[in-house]
Amino acid sequence: MEIKRLEDNKSQKTFEVAVPVIETEKYFELAAKNLSNRFSINGFREGNAPFNIVVKEIGEQESYKEVINLILNAFLPKFFIEQENLNTLGEPEVEVLKIAPKNPFIFKITIALYPEFTIPSLKDIKIKTKKVSASDKEVDNSLEYLKKIRKAEKIDDKFAQSLGNFKNIDELKKSMKSGIEKDKEQIEKNQNRIKVLENVSKKIKIDIAPILIKRESYVILNQHKDQITKSGIKWDEYLGKIKKTEYELVEEQKNLAKMKIVNSLLLAKLAKDNNIKVEHNEIEEQLEAVLKEYGITKENTPKDINIKQLKSNIFQKILNEKIFTQILDKYII
Repeated sequence: MEIKRLEDNKSQKTFEVAVPVIETEKYFELAAKNLSNRFSINGFREGNAPFNIVVKEIGEQESYKEVINLILNAFLPKFFIEQENLNTLGEPEVEVLKIAPKNPFIFKITIALYPEFTIPSLKDIKIKTKKVSASDKEVDNSLEYLKKIRKAEKIDDKFAQSLGNFKNIDELKKSMKSGIEKDKEQIEKNQNRIKVLENVSKKIKIDIAPILIKRESYVILNQHKDQITKSGIKWDEYLGKIKKTEYELVEEQKNLAKMKIVNSLLLAKLAKDNNIKVEHNEIEEQLEAVLKEYGITKENTPKDINIKQLKSNIFQKILNEKIFTQILDKYII
């Protein structure tokens, strides 16, 4: 395996890797065996069709995809062993440059490097909290909404009693006012926490790999796309209406993408520097509570629920809460 460095900077490195013919031929044979086991090839027993026949029967795309996966699975670990001093962040970006039987397999790999940075003094950060309240009009609007949902004739003591342990309409209004104010307080808290992160981020000098920003920009785009299509609007029609291409939208998201990556790295460093950890039982308790809301347990979880991803999200949520509670919330006054 021959490795040639193409790009070398603080945030990412790019290499060209050539795997010699003597190493690649067996993967064409293995791909042919795998695919002729998976698909029926006329005139050949399972697993015995040669690669050129497999290509004719199944198609180039499927056939070469199998070869590429086999070679990369074999040689990417070897590549990283040889580049053991690289402190990488996220998945690499791989582009196949050349693939053909009896030829070297050549690919380009770009790796994001974990940025080294320090967190300076935060003493001058002060985010002021606004006092929130719920107006009578907001309470009345909520009551009207409930009346409509419940198909009630009027809002009175009887209506209040039908909604729970309320003696009269005044008790219900008081409870609703308290609920609205708590929601507003939570929104204010979340917004202030974002402001704290933004202020801390401005103090940090950090180089983020372009491939990470690009990847996160596409994540944001896909989330936006999902929201649009769920609202019943076709994505192509939406792009036509706003007169923009996907590429333009991705470019617009780059600043937000970079901010999200910086915030994530900042929180991770704060947790590490301050030895903030999440215990296994904390994750399990939260997981059980989340599943219980949907009337399911770990034993009867539907296949479309990714427990591993759910645990990862819960871990991050608990960790972030600890970081803010123990360190960052004191800068909100």
